Amino acid sequence: MYILFEIATVVVEIFFIHIFLTGLFNKYQRGIITVLAIYGAFGVVLGILSVLPVNPFIRLAYTFICMVIMTKLLFSAKLLTSLYCALLICMINILVDNIYMFIIALFGFPLDSLFEYGNMRIVFISIAKITQLFFYYFVIRLSNWRKTNESLFAAIPLLLCQVFSVFICHIMYLAVYRNDSFITMDFAIAAAGVLYINVIIFLYIERIKSAYEIKKQNELAEQQFKSELEYFQQLKEDQEETRALWHDIAKYLNTMKSLIDVNEIEHARECVEQATEVFSNLGHVVDVGNTVVSAVLNQRVQKARRQSIPIDLDVRVTEEINISSPDLSIIIGNTFDNALEACELLPKELRHISICIIQKEKLLFYEIENSFSQEASAAKRAKKKVQGYGLKNVKRCVDKYKGEMMIDKSDGIFRVSIHLNTLKKSVA
Repeated sequence: MYILFEIATVVVEIFFIHIFLTGLFNKYQRGIITVLAIYGAFGVVLGILSVLPVNPFIRLAYTFICMVIMTKLLFSAKLLTSLYCALLICMINILVDNIYMFIIALFGFPLDSLFEYGNMRIVFISIAKITQLFFYYFVIRLSNWRKTNESLFAAIPLLLCQVFSVFICHIMYLAVYRNDSFITMDFAIAAAGVLYINVIIFLYIERIKSAYEIKKQNELAEQQFKSELEYFQQLKEDQEETRALWHDIAKYLNTMKSLIDVNEIEHARECVEQATEVFSNLGHVVDVGNTVVSAVLNQRVQKARRQSIPIDLDVRVTEEINISSPDLSIIIGNTFDNALEACELLPKELRHISICIIQKEKLLFYEIENSFSQEASAAKRAKKKVQGYGLKNVKRCVDKYKGEMMIDKSDGIFRVSIHLNTLKKSVA
Protein backbone atom coordinates (compact mmCIF):
# COMPACT_ATOMS: atom_id res chain seq x y z
CA MET A 1 0.00 0.00 0.00
CA TYR A 2 2.81 2.39 0.88
CA ILE A 3 4.59 1.93 -2.45
CA LEU A 4 1.35 2.42 -4.38
CA PHE A 5 0.65 5.61 -2.44
CA GLU A 6 4.13 7.01 -3.15
CA ILE A 7 3.78 6.16 -6.87
CA ALA A 8 0.41 7.92 -6.91
CA THR A 9 2.08 10.93 -5.29
CA VAL A 10 4.70 10.98 -8.06
CA VAL A 11 1.97 10.86 -10.73
CA VAL A 12 0.22 13.83 -9.09
CA GLU A 13 3.56 15.65 -8.89
CA ILE A 14 4.17 15.16 -12.63
CA PHE A 15 0.63 16.32 -13.44
CA PHE A 16 1.15 19.49 -11.36
CA ILE A 17 4.46 20.16 -13.15
CA HIS A 18 2.62 19.78 -16.48
CA ILE A 19 0.03 22.34 -15.34
CA PHE A 20 2.73 24.72 -14.16
CA LEU A 21 4.91 24.54 -17.29
CA THR A 22 2.03 24.81 -19.76
CA GLY A 23 0.68 27.73 -17.74
CA LEU A 24 3.98 29.56 -18.20
CA PHE A 25 4.86 28.53 -21.77
CA ASN A 26 1.37 27.77 -23.18
CA LYS A 27 2.37 25.18 -25.78
CA TYR A 28 4.78 22.26 -26.13
CA GLN A 29 7.33 22.44 -28.92
CA ARG A 30 7.54 18.65 -29.21
CA GLY A 31 5.12 15.90 -30.21
CA ILE A 32 2.88 14.18 -27.68
CA ILE A 33 4.93 10.96 -27.77
CA THR A 34 8.14 12.83 -26.95
CA VAL A 35 6.40 14.73 -24.15
CA LEU A 36 5.04 11.53 -22.58
CA ALA A 37 8.40 9.79 -22.90
CA ILE A 38 10.25 12.62 -21.15
CA TYR A 39 7.66 12.85 -18.37
CA GLY A 40 7.70 9.07 -18.03
CA ALA A 41 11.49 8.86 -17.70
CA PHE A 42 11.42 11.67 -15.16
CA GLY A 43 8.64 9.95 -13.19
CA VAL A 44 10.34 6.54 -13.04
CA VAL A 45 13.49 7.91 -11.41
CA LEU A 46 11.48 10.24 -9.18
CA GLY A 47 9.37 7.28 -8.02
CA ILE A 48 12.49 5.26 -7.16
CA LEU A 49 13.91 8.18 -5.17
CA SER A 50 10.58 8.56 -3.35
CA VAL A 51 10.41 4.90 -2.28
CA LEU A 52 14.04 4.49 -1.30
CA PRO A 53 15.30 6.04 1.96
CA VAL A 54 17.45 8.71 0.30
CA ASN A 55 18.23 12.24 1.43
CA PRO A 56 15.39 14.63 0.38
CA PHE A 57 17.96 17.03 -1.05
CA ILE A 58 19.01 14.40 -3.60
CA ARG A 59 15.39 14.20 -4.79
CA LEU A 60 15.22 18.00 -4.88
CA ALA A 61 18.49 18.30 -6.85
CA TYR A 62 17.24 15.68 -9.32
CA THR A 63 13.99 17.62 -9.77
CA PHE A 64 15.91 20.85 -10.37
CA ILE A 65 18.18 19.33 -13.03
CA CYS A 66 15.27 17.61 -14.78
CA MET A 67 13.22 20.81 -14.84
CA VAL A 68 16.06 22.67 -16.53
CA ILE A 69 16.41 19.93 -19.15
CA MET A 70 12.65 19.49 -19.66
CA THR A 71 11.96 23.19 -20.23
CA LYS A 72 14.79 23.27 -22.78
CA LEU A 73 13.60 20.15 -24.59
CA LEU A 74 9.83 20.58 -24.39
CA PHE A 75 9.51 24.36 -24.80
CA SER A 76 12.83 25.41 -26.40
CA ALA A 77 13.28 27.81 -23.49
CA LYS A 78 16.38 29.91 -23.00
CA LEU A 79 18.86 28.75 -20.36
CA LEU A 80 18.09 31.56 -17.89
CA THR A 81 14.36 30.95 -18.28
CA SER A 82 14.87 27.22 -17.68
CA LEU A 83 16.91 27.89 -14.55
CA TYR A 84 14.27 30.34 -13.34
CA CYS A 85 11.41 27.83 -13.78
CA ALA A 86 13.35 25.01 -12.14
CA LEU A 87 14.24 27.27 -9.22
CA LEU A 88 10.60 28.33 -8.84
CA ILE A 89 9.39 24.72 -8.68
CA CYS A 90 12.02 23.74 -6.10
CA MET A 91 11.41 26.84 -3.99
CA ILE A 92 7.65 26.21 -3.95
CA ASN A 93 8.23 22.60 -2.85
CA ILE A 94 10.57 23.67 -0.06
CA LEU A 95 8.23 26.49 1.02
CA VAL A 96 5.15 24.25 1.15
CA ASP A 97 6.88 21.50 3.16
CA ASN A 98 8.36 23.93 5.66
CA ILE A 99 5.12 25.88 6.13
CA TYR A 100 3.17 22.80 7.16
CA MET A 101 5.99 21.37 9.28
CA PHE A 102 6.16 24.71 11.09
CA ILE A 103 2.40 24.59 11.75
CA ILE A 104 2.62 21.00 13.03
CA ALA A 105 5.51 21.92 15.34
CA LEU A 106 3.62 25.00 16.52
CA PHE A 107 0.77 22.77 17.74
CA GLY A 108 3.23 20.52 19.54
CA PHE A 109 2.86 17.47 17.30
CA PRO A 110 5.94 15.32 16.55
CA LEU A 111 7.43 15.92 13.11
CA ASP A 112 8.66 12.32 12.89
CA SER A 113 5.08 11.16 12.28
CA LEU A 114 5.03 13.03 8.98
CA PHE A 115 7.78 10.84 7.53
CA GLU A 116 6.62 7.46 8.84
CA TYR A 117 4.47 5.09 6.81
CA GLY A 118 0.92 5.80 7.89
CA ASN A 119 -2.18 7.94 7.74
CA MET A 120 -0.38 11.01 9.07
CA ARG A 121 1.96 11.00 6.09
CA ILE A 122 -1.06 10.73 3.77
CA VAL A 123 -2.53 13.85 5.36
CA PHE A 124 0.80 15.66 5.17
CA ILE A 125 1.28 14.86 1.46
CA SER A 126 -2.34 15.76 0.67
CA ILE A 127 -2.04 19.16 2.34
CA ALA A 128 1.35 19.75 0.69
CA LYS A 129 -0.05 19.00 -2.78
CA ILE A 130 -3.13 21.16 -2.27
CA THR A 131 -0.97 24.08 -1.13
CA GLN A 132 1.51 23.41 -3.92
CA LEU A 133 -1.33 23.59 -6.48
CA PHE A 134 -2.33 27.01 -5.22
CA PHE A 135 1.24 28.35 -5.36
CA TYR A 136 1.58 27.07 -8.93
CA TYR A 137 -1.70 28.74 -9.86
CA PHE A 138 -0.65 32.01 -8.21
CA VAL A 139 2.75 32.07 -9.99
CA ILE A 140 1.06 31.36 -13.35
CA ARG A 141 -1.43 34.22 -12.84
CA LEU A 142 1.39 36.54 -11.71
CA SER A 143 3.60 35.70 -14.70
CA ASN A 144 0.72 36.24 -17.17
CA TRP A 145 -0.61 39.36 -15.47
CA ARG A 146 1.00 41.85 -17.88
CA LYS A 147 -0.28 39.90 -20.88
CA THR A 148 -3.85 39.35 -19.72
CA ASN A 149 -4.33 42.40 -17.49
CA GLU A 150 -6.10 40.01 -15.11
CA SER A 151 -6.52 40.91 -11.46
CA LEU A 152 -4.78 38.62 -8.97
CA PHE A 153 -8.03 38.65 -6.98
CA ALA A 154 -9.21 36.02 -9.48
CA ALA A 155 -7.17 33.51 -7.43
CA ILE A 156 -9.31 34.09 -4.30
CA PRO A 157 -12.06 31.49 -5.09
CA LEU A 158 -9.45 28.76 -5.56
CA LEU A 159 -7.60 29.93 -2.45
CA LEU A 160 -10.76 29.62 -0.33
CA CYS A 161 -11.36 26.08 -1.65
CA GLN A 162 -7.84 25.11 -0.71
CA VAL A 163 -8.01 26.76 2.72
CA PHE A 164 -11.07 24.66 3.55
CA SER A 165 -9.40 21.56 2.10
CA VAL A 166 -6.32 22.10 4.25
CA PHE A 167 -8.60 22.55 7.26
CA ILE A 168 -10.34 19.25 6.48
CA CYS A 169 -6.99 17.49 6.14
CA HIS A 170 -5.83 19.00 9.43
CA ILE A 171 -8.95 17.65 11.14
CA MET A 172 -8.14 14.27 9.63
CA TYR A 173 -4.63 14.57 11.02
CA LEU A 174 -5.96 15.27 14.50
CA ALA A 175 -8.34 12.32 14.19
CA VAL A 176 -5.53 9.83 13.56
CA TYR A 177 -3.03 11.39 15.95
CA ARG A 178 -1.88 8.82 18.55
CA ASN A 179 -4.04 6.18 16.89
CA ASP A 180 -3.23 3.52 14.36
CA SER A 181 -0.41 4.75 12.12
CA PHE A 182 -0.87 2.19 9.34
CA ILE A 183 -2.32 3.26 6.03
CA THR A 184 -6.00 2.33 5.70
CA MET A 185 -7.87 2.16 2.39
CA ASP A 186 -10.76 4.40 3.44
CA PHE A 187 -8.36 7.03 4.77
CA ALA A 188 -6.29 6.98 1.56
CA ILE A 189 -9.45 7.31 -0.55
CA ALA A 190 -10.65 10.24 1.57
CA ALA A 191 -7.33 12.07 1.19
CA ALA A 192 -7.22 11.35 -2.54
CA GLY A 193 -10.80 12.61 -2.82
CA VAL A 194 -9.94 15.96 -1.24
CA LEU A 195 -6.97 16.33 -3.59
CA TYR A 196 -9.09 15.28 -6.59
CA ILE A 197 -11.73 17.92 -5.81
CA ASN A 198 -9.08 20.66 -5.74
CA VAL A 199 -7.55 19.52 -9.03
CA ILE A 200 -10.97 19.45 -10.74
CA ILE A 201 -11.81 22.93 -9.42
CA PHE A 202 -8.48 24.21 -10.73
CA LEU A 203 -9.03 22.64 -14.16
CA TYR A 204 -12.56 24.02 -14.43
CA ILE A 205 -11.37 27.50 -13.49
CA GLU A 206 -8.77 27.27 -16.25
CA ARG A 207 -11.35 25.96 -18.72
CA ILE A 208 -13.71 28.83 -17.93
CA LYS A 209 -10.86 31.31 -18.39
CA SER A 210 -9.91 29.71 -21.72
CA ALA A 211 -13.51 29.83 -22.92
CA TYR A 212 -13.71 33.50 -21.98
CA GLU A 213 -10.47 34.29 -23.83
CA ILE A 214 -11.71 32.40 -26.91
CA LYS A 215 -14.98 34.34 -26.77
CA LYS A 216 -13.07 37.64 -26.64
CA GLN A 217 -10.88 36.60 -29.56
CA ASN A 218 -13.94 35.59 -31.57
CA GLU A 219 -15.61 38.92 -30.88
CA LEU A 220 -12.49 40.77 -32.00
CA ALA A 221 -12.23 38.60 -35.11
CA GLU A 222 -15.87 39.27 -35.95
CA GLN A 223 -15.38 43.00 -35.46
CA GLN A 224 -12.28 42.89 -37.65
CA PHE A 225 -14.16 40.92 -40.32
CA LYS A 226 -16.98 43.47 -40.36
CA SER A 227 -14.46 46.31 -40.68
CA GLU A 228 -12.68 44.64 -43.59
CA LEU A 229 -15.99 43.72 -45.24
CA GLU A 230 -17.16 47.33 -45.01
CA TYR A 231 -13.79 48.50 -46.30
CA PHE A 232 -13.90 46.24 -49.35
CA GLN A 233 -17.54 47.11 -50.01
CA GLN A 234 -16.76 50.83 -49.98
CA LEU A 235 -13.70 50.21 -52.13
CA LYS A 236 -15.83 48.33 -54.65
CA GLU A 237 -18.45 51.11 -54.71
CA ASP A 238 -15.72 53.72 -55.14
CA GLN A 239 -14.19 51.81 -58.05
CA GLU A 240 -17.59 51.42 -59.74
CA GLU A 241 -18.27 55.11 -59.32
CA THR A 242 -14.84 55.95 -60.69
CA ARG A 243 -15.41 53.68 -63.70
CA ALA A 244 -18.73 55.38 -64.40
CA LEU A 245 -17.24 58.87 -64.13
CA TRP A 246 -14.42 58.03 -66.51
CA HIS A 247 -17.11 57.57 -69.19
CA ASP A 248 -18.34 61.10 -68.45
CA ILE A 249 -14.94 62.75 -68.79
CA ALA A 250 -15.31 63.05 -72.56
CA LYS A 251 -18.72 64.66 -72.12
CA TYR A 252 -17.33 67.25 -69.69
CA LEU A 253 -14.39 68.00 -71.97
CA ASN A 254 -16.57 68.35 -75.09
CA THR A 255 -19.03 70.61 -73.24
CA MET A 256 -16.26 72.86 -71.92
CA LYS A 257 -14.62 73.01 -75.37
CA SER A 258 -17.92 73.98 -77.01
CA LEU A 259 -18.58 76.71 -74.42
CA ILE A 260 -15.09 78.15 -74.86
CA ASP A 261 -15.46 78.11 -78.63
CA VAL A 262 -18.58 80.30 -78.39
CA ASN A 263 -16.89 82.47 -75.77
CA GLU A 264 -19.23 81.33 -72.94
CA ILE A 265 -16.48 81.61 -70.34
CA GLU A 266 -18.84 81.90 -67.37
CA HIS A 267 -20.75 78.74 -68.30
CA ALA A 268 -17.47 76.95 -69.00
CA ARG A 269 -16.28 77.93 -65.51
CA GLU A 270 -19.49 76.52 -64.01
CA CYS A 271 -18.92 73.29 -65.91
CA VAL A 272 -15.37 73.08 -64.55
CA GLU A 273 -16.62 73.64 -61.00
CA GLN A 274 -19.29 71.00 -61.44
CA ALA A 275 -16.76 68.46 -62.73
CA THR A 276 -14.36 69.33 -59.88
CA GLU A 277 -17.10 68.78 -57.31
CA VAL A 278 -18.04 65.42 -58.81
CA PHE A 279 -14.46 64.15 -58.88
CA SER A 280 -13.71 65.50 -55.40
CA ASN A 281 -16.26 63.05 -54.01
CA LEU A 282 -14.04 60.16 -55.12
CA GLY A 283 -11.23 58.71 -53.07
CA HIS A 284 -13.05 58.63 -49.73
CA VAL A 285 -11.97 55.05 -49.15
CA VAL A 286 -8.81 54.92 -47.02
CA ASP A 287 -6.13 52.75 -48.61
CA VAL A 288 -2.71 52.91 -46.92
CA GLY A 289 -1.15 49.73 -48.32
CA ASN A 290 -2.01 47.46 -45.38
CA THR A 291 -5.42 45.78 -45.41
CA VAL A 292 -5.93 45.65 -41.64
CA VAL A 293 -4.83 49.24 -41.02
CA SER A 294 -6.89 50.44 -43.99
CA ALA A 295 -10.01 48.64 -42.77
CA VAL A 296 -9.72 49.94 -39.19
CA LEU A 297 -9.01 53.51 -40.32
CA ASN A 298 -11.60 53.53 -43.10
CA GLN A 299 -14.54 52.68 -40.84
CA ARG A 300 -13.72 55.49 -38.43
CA VAL A 301 -12.65 58.04 -41.04
CA GLN A 302 -16.08 57.66 -42.68
CA LYS A 303 -17.71 58.22 -39.29
CA ALA A 304 -15.54 61.30 -38.69
CA ARG A 305 -16.56 62.79 -42.05
CA ARG A 306 -20.22 62.25 -41.24
CA GLN A 307 -19.68 64.18 -38.01
CA SER A 308 -17.75 67.00 -39.74
CA ILE A 309 -14.48 66.16 -37.97
CA PRO A 310 -11.40 67.04 -40.05
CA ILE A 311 -8.89 64.17 -40.27
CA ASP A 312 -5.17 64.43 -41.01
CA LEU A 313 -3.60 61.08 -41.93
CA ASP A 314 0.11 60.40 -42.24
CA VAL A 315 0.44 56.64 -42.73
CA ARG A 316 3.59 54.96 -44.00
CA VAL A 317 3.35 51.20 -43.53
CA THR A 318 4.12 48.10 -45.56
CA GLU A 319 1.78 45.29 -46.47
CA GLU A 320 3.29 43.11 -43.73
CA ILE A 321 3.26 44.25 -40.09
CA ASN A 322 4.26 41.63 -37.53
CA ILE A 323 1.40 42.55 -35.20
CA SER A 324 -1.76 40.46 -35.02
CA SER A 325 -4.94 41.84 -36.58
CA PRO A 326 -6.86 41.85 -33.26
CA ASP A 327 -4.08 43.80 -31.54
CA LEU A 328 -3.88 46.36 -34.36
CA SER A 329 -7.65 46.72 -34.21
CA ILE A 330 -7.56 47.31 -30.46
CA ILE A 331 -4.69 49.82 -30.55
CA ILE A 332 -5.90 51.90 -33.51
CA GLY A 333 -9.62 51.30 -33.08
CA ASN A 334 -9.89 52.07 -29.35
CA THR A 335 -7.78 55.23 -29.49
CA PHE A 336 -9.59 56.44 -32.63
CA ASP A 337 -12.98 55.77 -31.01
CA ASN A 338 -11.90 57.75 -27.93
CA ALA A 339 -10.83 60.64 -30.18
CA LEU A 340 -14.16 60.62 -32.03
CA GLU A 341 -16.05 60.54 -28.74
CA ALA A 342 -14.05 63.49 -27.39
CA CYS A 343 -14.57 65.54 -30.57
CA GLU A 344 -18.34 64.94 -30.50
CA LEU A 345 -18.49 67.01 -27.31
CA LEU A 346 -16.93 70.05 -29.00
CA PRO A 347 -18.32 72.68 -31.41
CA LYS A 348 -17.71 71.76 -35.06
CA GLU A 349 -15.13 74.50 -35.57
CA LEU A 350 -12.94 73.08 -32.77
CA ARG A 351 -13.00 69.45 -33.85
CA HIS A 352 -9.82 67.91 -35.22
CA ILE A 353 -8.05 64.54 -35.29
CA SER A 354 -4.51 63.85 -36.48
CA ILE A 355 -3.08 60.35 -36.94
CA CYS A 356 0.50 59.33 -37.70
CA ILE A 357 1.54 55.70 -38.29
CA ILE A 358 5.12 55.07 -39.41
CA GLN A 359 6.78 51.69 -39.81
CA LYS A 360 10.56 51.67 -39.87
CA GLU A 361 12.46 48.39 -39.91
CA LYS A 362 11.30 46.47 -36.81
CA LEU A 363 9.58 49.39 -35.09
CA LEU A 364 6.09 50.82 -35.46
CA PHE A 365 5.29 54.36 -34.31
CA TYR A 366 1.66 55.31 -33.79
CA GLU A 367 0.40 58.66 -32.56
CA ILE A 368 -3.09 60.14 -32.47
CA GLU A 369 -4.01 63.67 -31.43
CA ASN A 370 -7.46 65.11 -30.95
CA SER A 371 -8.94 68.27 -29.56
CA PHE A 372 -10.87 67.77 -26.33
CA SER A 373 -12.51 69.53 -23.42
CA GLN A 374 -11.46 68.36 -19.97
CA GLU A 375 -14.74 69.43 -18.39
CA ALA A 376 -17.00 67.90 -21.06
CA SER A 377 -15.07 64.61 -21.07
CA ALA A 378 -15.15 64.37 -17.27
CA ALA A 379 -18.91 65.03 -17.22
CA LYS A 380 -19.56 62.32 -19.82
CA ARG A 381 -17.39 59.77 -17.98
CA ALA A 382 -19.22 60.54 -14.73
CA LYS A 383 -22.55 60.04 -16.48
CA LYS A 384 -21.48 56.72 -18.02
CA LYS A 385 -19.81 55.60 -14.73
CA VAL A 386 -17.29 53.66 -16.85
CA GLN A 387 -13.91 54.91 -17.92
CA GLY A 388 -10.44 53.83 -18.94
CA TYR A 389 -11.19 50.31 -20.20
CA GLY A 390 -10.34 51.15 -23.82
CA LEU A 391 -6.90 52.49 -22.96
CA LYS A 392 -6.30 49.62 -20.52
CA ASN A 393 -6.84 47.16 -23.36
CA VAL A 394 -4.50 49.23 -25.55
CA LYS A 395 -1.85 49.17 -22.80
CA ARG A 396 -2.20 45.39 -22.52
CA CYS A 397 -1.51 45.02 -26.26
CA VAL A 398 1.44 47.42 -26.07
CA ASP A 399 2.96 45.43 -23.19
CA LYS A 400 2.59 42.23 -25.22
CA TYR A 401 5.04 43.64 -27.79
CA LYS A 402 7.34 45.15 -25.16
CA GLY A 403 6.39 48.61 -26.36
CA GLU A 404 5.89 52.00 -24.76
CA MET A 405 2.75 54.08 -24.43
CA MET A 406 2.68 57.75 -23.47
CA ILE A 407 -0.38 59.92 -22.83
CA ASP A 408 -0.28 63.71 -22.78
CA LYS A 409 -3.08 66.19 -22.15
CA SER A 410 -2.23 69.86 -22.60
CA ASP A 411 -3.61 72.98 -24.27
CA GLY A 412 -6.85 71.27 -25.25
CA ILE A 413 -5.03 68.45 -27.09
CA PHE A 414 -5.17 64.79 -26.05
CA ARG A 415 -2.22 62.82 -27.42
CA VAL A 416 -1.49 59.09 -27.31
CA SER A 417 1.98 58.02 -28.53
CA ILE A 418 2.89 54.35 -28.92
CA HIS A 419 6.11 52.61 -29.91
CA LEU A 420 5.87 48.90 -30.76
CA ASN A 421 8.56 46.31 -31.34
CA THR A 422 7.45 44.27 -34.36
CA LEU A 423 10.17 41.64 -34.08
CA LYS A 424 8.79 38.11 -34.02
CA LYS A 425 8.42 36.97 -30.46
CA SER A 426 10.44 33.91 -29.62
CA VAL A 427 9.42 31.33 -27.07
CA ALA A 428 10.35 32.49 -23.59
